[in-house]
Amino acid sequence: MRLSIVKLTSDLSVAFITLSFMIRTCTQYHIDTAGDALTYLSHFGYLHDLETDSTVHLNEARQAVKEFQDFANLPTNGKLNSVTLREMNKPRCGNRDARVAEGDEYLGRNSDDFSKRRRRKRDDSSPGVRWNKRVLTYRVAKFSSSLNLKPKTLQKEIDIAFRYWEREANLTFKKIWEGKPDIEISFVTGDHGDEESFDGPSKTLAHAFYPARSDIHFDDAEKWTANARHGHNLRTVAVHEIGHALGLGHSKEKKSVMYLMYQGFKDKLQLHVADIDAIQTLYGPKISKDLDKSEENVVKSYPQKFRKFAGMMISNPERVDLCMNGSIDAISSLGDGFVYIFKGEYYFRFEMGKPIDYAEYPKQINDTFHGLDSNLDTVLTIGTGKTYFFKGRLYWRSTGTKMDSGYPKKIAPNFLGIPNNLDASFTWSWNNMVYFFKKNRYWRYNFDTPNKRGVPVSVKPARVVRHHHGRKRANNDLIEGYPKRISTNWPGIPDDIDDAFRAPNGRSYIFKGGEYWQFHDPDSDIEAASYPRSAGEWWYGCSDFVPDARKIRHVRKRKPFNYL
Repeated sequence: MRLSIVKLTSDLSVAFITLSFMIRTCTQYHIDTAGDALTYLSHFGYLHDLETDSTVHLNEARQAVKEFQDFANLPTNGKLNSVTLREMNKPRCGNRDARVAEGDEYLGRNSDDFSKRRRRKRDDSSPGVRWNKRVLTYRVAKFSSSLNLKPKTLQKEIDIAFRYWEREANLTFKKIWEGKPDIEISFVTGDHGDEESFDGPSKTLAHAFYPARSDIHFDDAEKWTANARHGHNLRTVAVHEIGHALGLGHSKEKKSVMYLMYQGFKDKLQLHVADIDAIQTLYGPKISKDLDKSEENVVKSYPQKFRKFAGMMISNPERVDLCMNGSIDAISSLGDGFVYIFKGEYYFRFEMGKPIDYAEYPKQINDTFHGLDSNLDTVLTIGTGKTYFFKGRLYWRSTGTKMDSGYPKKIAPNFLGIPNNLDASFTWSWNNMVYFFKKNRYWRYNFDTPNKRGVPVSVKPARVVRHHHGRKRANNDLIEGYPKRISTNWPGIPDDIDDAFRAPNGRSYIFKGGEYWQFHDPDSDIEAASYPRSAGEWWYGCSDFVPDARKIRHVRKRKPFNYL
């Protein structure tokens, strides 16, 4: 491949000219020339993909050198001097420092849209991609062929490396001996099928993929050692690569285990405060009650931003922690694109598809929803943007998070035919109708949503009553023929559900006891056989579990659906 490039001198002061020379792949590097340096900078994310566009302008090259120097804690003068070249030639991790895009590591550099992406710097000081569960499995799938480390010693070093992160974050790691784990570890050489070939001894030592692929590859051409100053210390590199597999990027802090360059053997390897803060930003601190300390001292042992959550966890874990007790009081989307979960006196808010920020949530309900009671029965948001909060025989209404005046009101005179002490309510995405649930029965309901002629839109015409001023209006009323049994028309959905809601993605979800069902298309065989699933794993960011197979709906056991 030919490369058109700015000529780089030690002070990068020459004007733009064009040179042609053969470019060496970064996986065969010893950095001697300007071309070698630019290839290195491109490979590790400081420059665009040179295989797509081989032209590099002077200012772009100088800026890339400066960014590398800044990341490597060198003077940021933009000069490609001997100090900078020496740093580039150090053994290091194969993951990028300034990645082209979030997710680049597990899409592969030859992804179709790779060359179109803008590069973006990222270190471990900001939240990255993370696992949506708390219990992760790992397995060494391919041991080293070298005689330096016996498999038993190698396995022990890997086990210890996982414990560094487990001690600080709200995570649990389980070693398995067969099957597909969450994090698979292999010792390989050269081109091993992931577009990121290894380069031989003392160059790229290892690389890892980010969640949710999270494989870790060590270069088996290296001399791996344990508790020795010669060779490359496996524990040090393994702790670093596991950090990547958990979602951390490289750190600029030289004492951090996530620093990009290999730091050598350390007698007492420890996570730096930057590492601890980064992993706890993604997963929260380790939640465990120390019986030898008072609750106050336990709370103080956590970083400042987690103390409120830790205190609530210790004083009332059954009510607050979604991972320990997956039951909820209510769930709804308030029309602002966020999902709200209500539990006891608290609520959680998160964006669908992203983890709950446990550093910020839960919050007291009354801190945001002023005047709203706790321990709600169900929450319902309808197409007008209004949200209804039900508890006992009363209900409240809000517009977004702002509570409407004049509430609470009684359910009975305003929701005719709907009982008190509801279990759940939601708008079903299949027909846009509202449903209320209590114990083993459900009701379908018409809200006043007139069309242009003032006639309410519904499957069955709602009764039209005459207002005392003579105007016609639709009566918010229960549709005839209800209540009906849940088991008759909602196959696989249990009685006494926690709550249900229509999500921002337009789908409807039903929750009970830490499990959930998607119920969008009643004729979908795939949907029917796929639920229930763990709400902790898919919604709360907790450990996963396998639901009881007897609870899973299957097409062969279902009755014909009568469209409610």
